[in-house]
Amino acid sequence: MRLRRRNEASSIAALLGRSFSPAAKKNILLSHVAQRWEEVVGKTLAKKSQPFALEGTQLCIRAESPIAAQRLSMMGAIVAKKVRDGWDLPVCEVKVIVGNVRQKTIKTAQRKREYISPRTEDISKNLERVKDRIDDPDIALSLASLMATWSRRFGQKNKR
Repeated sequence: MRLRRRNEASSIAALLGRSFSPAAKKNILLSHVAQRWEEVVGKTLAKKSQPFALEGTQLCIRAESPIAAQRLSMMGAIVAKKVRDGWDLPVCEVKVIVGNVRQKTIKTAQRKREYISPRTEDISKNLERVKDRIDDPDIALSLASLMATWSRRFGQKNKR
């Protein structure tokens, strides 16, 4: 028979308590609170706010407008209780400030990076240009490779 856990966050808190320092545990749990913020404050306020720090027993929340900040301040006791009960964080009160709320986009995290490799003929051409000025052949080759990569990435708009 499988034992039932109180909730997912409690099991995470128990695992973190055994694995990390108390400060690291608080930061990881705060990140988990931020991911589940909609469950704490509701869909509308979650779009307009985010928790960003835990100062002692005070949960710091950033809201995008004074109206959202006021609503969160008025809900402070409820928010503190939900975070305290759901994540075992020692939150007794909330502090709300008005600021920029930036939502992370999934597209930037999943964007595939394109690697640029310089062409051999460009490296050779640039090596001829720099080998007279630089004595060390390894440095000259590295500089020639960098120049070829730069021109391939940004073009030769500023060619002299």
